[in-house]
Amino acid sequence: MLGWEDAAKGWAAETRERDQKDRANEQLDGVNKKLTGANEQLQGANEVKDRALQQANDDLYWKNISLADVRWWANHVAEAEKS
Repeated sequence: MLGWEDAAKGWAAETRERDQKDRANEQLDGVNKKLTGANEQLQGANEVKDRALQQANDDLYWKNISLADVRWWANHVAEAEKS
């Protein structure tokens, strides 16, 4: 009988260990899914940020062009008035 009891205890210990590993793997899968979701959100936020920066850069470029046109016109008028 001693051999049978040892085998049953070993089987029970292996079953507990396998169950613990399965639960740990399920928890890790959940964490991995959350991290994947967070990573996708960050990528989306980075894309929005990049588009906003590009738009701001474009806006600044056109404002500078407009300002240069105004200054050129003001200088042109000032030169004409001197003549």
